[in-house]
Amino acid sequence: MHFVNPFKALRPSSEYVSEVAIPNIEYLTENTKRAQLRNNTWSYLNVFNAENNATAKQQFEVMKNKSIVSKDQENYFYLYRISNKKSTQIGIVGTAKLSSYHDFNIRGHEDIFLELAQTRLEQMDNLNAQIGPIYGVCPDNEDLKNLMNKESDKLPLYSFDALDECKHEMWIIKEQNKINKICKLFDKIERIYIADGHHRMEALLNLAETKKQQNINHTGTEPYNFFMVAVFPKSQVTIGSSSTTPRIENVISVADKGQTMPPKSTWFDPKPLDGLVAFDFE
Repeated sequence: MHFVNPFKALRPSSEYVSEVAIPNIEYLTENTKRAQLRNNTWSYLNVFNAENNATAKQQFEVMKNKSIVSKDQENYFYLYRISNKKSTQIGIVGTAKLSSYHDFNIRGHEDIFLELAQTRLEQMDNLNAQIGPIYGVCPDNEDLKNLMNKESDKLPLYSFDALDECKHEMWIIKEQNKINKICKLFDKIERIYIADGHHRMEALLNLAETKKQQNINHTGTEPYNFFMVAVFPKSQVTIGSSSTTPRIENVISVADKGQTMPPKSTWFDPKPLDGLVAFDFE
């Protein structure tokens, strides 16, 4: 098993991708939420904002049964580019072992609100899936950069403007030689910093421990031992700018020291969408 691994993503059909994938609901205005719920049947907002867990689960199952979203049959990496008027960033979506967080190969920099982490846990447990990736940052690597730039010259699988006023593009990396190369590159990098997703990480860690205790045949290779992460090179990541906002180097320094900032201290923009790719625990 590698540090970052390919996986079978649960993802929207090209026909519905712009309707399904949404920015993190914490950053959507109430007017936007109401408009989405009223006009867009297949938006993940209908899952996240459902009246109760049963309704959320039912909507999620309907989306799968109608092939609005479907699961790839093989393990792939997903190349993801996000661009707006100010910046462009391109990274890899894969999965990593949760144990890497305990081993300090994956490092956070913020404290969390326990209530929000619990909400995330309940949502993922109910759906048995992680709908949005952890947003990760890795040290720059020239070989990885060249590979991503070359792959992104091809026609993307997805290309659309989302509610965050950013253009989101995605490619699937299917060739085994390229998959192997990406795995080996991340094995050398061996470090990911959490930019956004500290509450999801806490939820995933707790959920995995619960599932482990419930599974008398636990081996450590079950899907719940992994999490989905979108990893972007440090030089491409944009952090909010103000007199009180730390620079990315400061954030990494805090993480390297094993220290933390208060919850929601940093604002990374743009961010990966929820639902563009998902990781189910089945």
